[in-house]
Order: sequence, then structure tokens, then C-alpha cells
Amino acid sequence: MIKEQQLVYTVERKDAAAFLGVSLRTIDRYIRSNKLSHRKSGYNVYLNQEELTRMNSGRVETVSSVDIVHMDNDVTAESQQPMPDFRESAEGQESFETLVYKGLYESTKKELLKKQHEIDGLNYRLGQVEVELKNTIPLLAYNEKNEQQEKHILDLKDKLVDTRETVFAERMLRDKAIREKRFFLGLTLFFTSVSVILYALLTANL
Repeated sequence: MIKEQQLVYTVERKDAAAFLGVSLRTIDRYIRSNKLSHRKSGYNVYLNQEELTRMNSGRVETVSSVDIVHMDNDVTAESQQPMPDFRESAEGQESFETLVYKGLYESTKKELLKKQHEIDGLNYRLGQVEVELKNTIPLLAYNEKNEQQEKHILDLKDKLVDTRETVFAERMLRDKAIREKRFFLGLTLFFTSVSVILYALLTANL
């Protein structure tokens, strides 16, 4: 437990959150659970740097009894003495600004790692889409080839129908020509026969 002593509260909530690498809600939860002592000045809440340093080092103790140094207008002569600088009380430790920057660095690093995981997931999904696209392109080419073959078959069928119609028309013309030739040949034979008979009759009468 922290011994009863006078603590100096100079660190604002947002600076404490950056120092510990947590959110403001977490700082408020620490305050409500007495993991961190605090003092209020108007609408502002101030925390003690030494407690923040202990918490950051993993050696936080629950605050039981702490004499808060009041900074109101009616402060006593004792409280008007110069307050110790938390930087001087932490001999051999890094400055508060450096610790704050470290907290900001850690929180930023976590955010970057989170974004990196999201980017890796998107890259993986992009790779899957590329594979699906590669598999789709041959299928499209196959479908296009089938369409071309079907069109070619339809063209051949049309040509076959046209050829059949042409052959049928030529056959009709040929049959007509044969019939006409047979008709004229029959007439020729008939008239020839009649001529021979008439000639024979005339010759017999003479």
C-alpha cells in the first residue's frame, strides 16, 4: 500500500491515457476503482505522475489514504510552498515528455499492426478473386468458342437447305427437258410413220 503522503497532481487525463497507452474510459475506470488517485480543479481532473509510472511498470497499488494538495484560492501557507517537480522526483528516469511519446508510440504501433492485419486480409481476398478470375476467363473463352461452333453449324445447315433447293430445282428442269425431248421425239416418229404409210399407199395405187 502507498504510505500516506502528499501527492502532486499535474497530469491531465488525456496525457495519462497517452502515457499508459489506454483510452480515457480506462483511465476513468482506474479512478473509480481507486487504482489511481486524483483531484479535481473545476471541470479538469489531474493525476499523479508517480502513480502513473508505477502502473506503467506493473507495480500499481490501490490507493487507500492520500492527502491531496488543494490548489484553491484559500490554500494554506504550507501548501503554497513550491510543489516538487515530478521530473525531479523520478531520478534517473526518462522525462515525462519522453514517456508520453513512448505511450503514443505504443498505441500508434498497435493501430498500425491492426491495420496491417486488415491489409493482409484484403490481400488474401484479392488473391482469391484473382484466382477466380483466372478460372473464369477460360470458361468465357470456352463459351465463346461453343457459340462460334453453333453459329458455324447453323450456317452449314442453311447452306445445306439452299443446296437441296438448288438440286431440286435443277432436277425439275432436267425432268421437264427430258419430257419435252420425248414429246418431240414421239411426234417426229409419228409423222415419220404416217409419211411412210402414205408413201406406201400412193406407190401401191400407182
